[in-house]
Amino acid sequence: MGRPPLLFISPLMPAEGGNGLAMRMGVFLEAYARRFSVTLVVAPVSGQQDGGEPTSFVRRHAERVIALPLDRALHPLFQIIARHRDPVARRAALRAYPRPRPLYYDPILLRDVMTEQLGAARDFALVHVGRLYMAPLAEAYLGMTRTILDLDEDDSRTMRRIGALRAANGDATGGEDEEADAGKYEKLIGDYLPRFELSVVASDAEKANLQSRHPGARIAVIENAVRPPAAPTADSVPPSDLLMVGSLSYYPNVDGALFFCREIFPHLAPATLTFVGRRPAAAVTALGRQPGISIAADVADPAPYYRAARLAVVPIRAGGGSRIKILEAFAHVLPVVSTSLGAEGLAVREGHHLLIADEPLDFAMAVKRLLTDRDLAARLAAAGRALVAERYDLAHIAGRIEALADGTRGMIECADSSTQSG
Repeated sequence: MGRPPLLFISPLMPAEGGNGLAMRMGVFLEAYARRFSVTLVVAPVSGQQDGGEPTSFVRRHAERVIALPLDRALHPLFQIIARHRDPVARRAALRAYPRPRPLYYDPILLRDVMTEQLGAARDFALVHVGRLYMAPLAEAYLGMTRTILDLDEDDSRTMRRIGALRAANGDATGGEDEEADAGKYEKLIGDYLPRFELSVVASDAEKANLQSRHPGARIAVIENAVRPPAAPTADSVPPSDLLMVGSLSYYPNVDGALFFCREIFPHLAPATLTFVGRRPAAAVTALGRQPGISIAADVADPAPYYRAARLAVVPIRAGGGSRIKILEAFAHVLPVVSTSLGAEGLAVREGHHLLIADEPLDFAMAVKRLLTDRDLAARLAAAGRALVAERYDLAHIAGRIEALADGTRGMIECADSSTQSG
């Protein structure tokens, strides 16, 4: 008898490394493939023009890969809004649009396209949906088969944090946009959380916040995972004292980069700093013109940059979920300095796994400590690596995801008990 079929709906092509969301999708995909025959459907709302070509990693773990053409399913209202020539009117119309910005597709049309692409193979033992804004695509399966919604984070809370940060940075209009999206996400959460058999988030903090607002929902914690670093290759990059890795178009990362360079880096001369990430915003690219700062954009593999750095910095002041890039630094045995929010959601202890500082001068002093105290840097790096091996290693997290094969009740028990360790 063959493996039971599973439908995996993702907002981007899963991957082994690179983008944090792609990495999380990749961990779920690999874990499910051990028990299920996976049909992967990618509706590329997260920036990939066509979903991206399936990589060898995806082809190893998915029996079938379908990339949905979003241009066939743009919401009619969104198309009207996009034709506004007046940017002020267009922005006001987007704010009034009833769904958050990633939901610019018409879910009814896109479901029809998905059904057409699936053909006769429409019966699944389990339907897994990655991210809240993809939930409408699973409408036909809700209440009909087992369904899992991987929220990853509490989108409503994340949007409110980003909105507050934009407003604090003088962008009141941008703050209002984020606040509007937060309300839309909250409605979407209320619509779908009760209807999925199980929802999954990346941290206990996210679970607690959602459970307080939706006490009847069944929510489990599946934390982010990182893979062991591959063996070093011949690739080499210039050495750097400090390293920041992340999507450099995502507002919290853009703000973190600007905040660090404006308020912290001037205290660290003559240290050098490298930013590594996808699609850097113009403001981040401009930082590369400053002495001691370099930008490595859209690199295929950040591993050489981790190996070439002395420590990683995470100066994040908004966001949600948990920071995969801290785990990635730990996996590369690199010491870390982070803000409190940057380390939120991870089972870390300040002074044992990493240093935490929120004020600019305190952050600069923590960085100086690790640049000068090699013993402390080595102890933190070793503790971080041990934490990854104990709690965030791929094999450990994948084993918990595999519990889905035994039913969602088993997964809840597994997830809840695991959050008490470490």
